[in-house]
Amino acid sequence: KCVKRMARERTKFIRQTIAYALLDIYDEHSLHSVGIYFARQGIQWRIPLEDIAEHAHTTIGELRARAPWSNLEGMDAFKRI
Repeated sequence: KCVKRMARERTKFIRQTIAYALLDIYDEHSLHSVGIYFARQGIQWRIPLEDIAEHAHTTIGELRARAPWSNLEGMDAFKRI
């Protein structure tokens, strides 16, 4: 990510990156952590998905199951639109 003001955008980027990892609802890619490299600032941020799930008092599988895109019937209906 290349942004001038990291403080304003940081939370949005972190949530977006976590959402991308949770898109792998069947864990086909065996993702274990998420990260962002802020190129302008030379800062790399990385956190294990287990820590994210623990913070939410759940498991990674449950987080994936709660995501709106985990409802495959809903996704199939969306694709037909």
